[in-house]
Amino acid sequence: MAHQFGLNQLADTRWLTLTRAIKKSARWLDAVLQAYPSPEAILGCAREPAKALALEGLKRALDKPAPIDFPSGLIGDSPLCLITPRDPEYPPLLRECPDRPPFLFCRGVLPYLGAATLSIVGTRKPSLEGRRAAREFAAAAAASGLVVVSGLALGIDGIAHDAALTAGGSTVAVLPSGMDRIYPARHQRLAERVVAEGVLVSEFPLGTPPRKHHFHRRNRTLSGFSEATLVVEAGRPSGTL
Repeated sequence: MAHQFGLNQLADTRWLTLTRAIKKSARWLDAVLQAYPSPEAILGCAREPAKALALEGLKRALDKPAPIDFPSGLIGDSPLCLITPRDPEYPPLLRECPDRPPFLFCRGVLPYLGAATLSIVGTRKPSLEGRRAAREFAAAAAASGLVVVSGLALGIDGIAHDAALTAGGSTVAVLPSGMDRIYPARHQRLAERVVAEGVLVSEFPLGTPPRKHHFHRRNRTLSGFSEATLVVEAGRPSGTL
């Protein structure tokens, strides 16, 4: 089950410590969490299995975790949660990806992560026709019961999120940064709407700023959320394509 932050300080600190182990290797951390799905399970791991998975350093870090400043704004009406591929809330299509994220931070309505989805993406500088098309497609998708997935970026992404919510639907926004580092900053209000009526998602540890290579990972995660992806408008070359 998803870990909800704000209920147990030691458990929170251990989970945050565990997510920072992704610096070693995402595939390694995924393998660790498949074998030992929680910090407590890792701490209880016997010596020989721990040696085989190179867990000694991680076990020491989890046993006496260093204090971590937790952003208080992530606890409240929509508390921060963390899920792994073993949790039922983890998106089923993404679970099948060979390079899936070993964990996802989430805020919002987790059941939407398993709903029928459509990714709508495109350029950050759309034409008037592109803006109109993005709004119409997203509104129609939301009206038909699809959850609209996008990347919270300026341009087509933001329009798709806004149109889906305005149409009374729901949306999933996938960040290229930590959950406490909303990017772009001007979409802070939109992110709050997403949290209230959909799900905000990040595969990056808290405090992680957006970096160039994060956008490729964000796009990979985006594609793993949806049965189909609609590219409304994109330049050439384009990270969207």
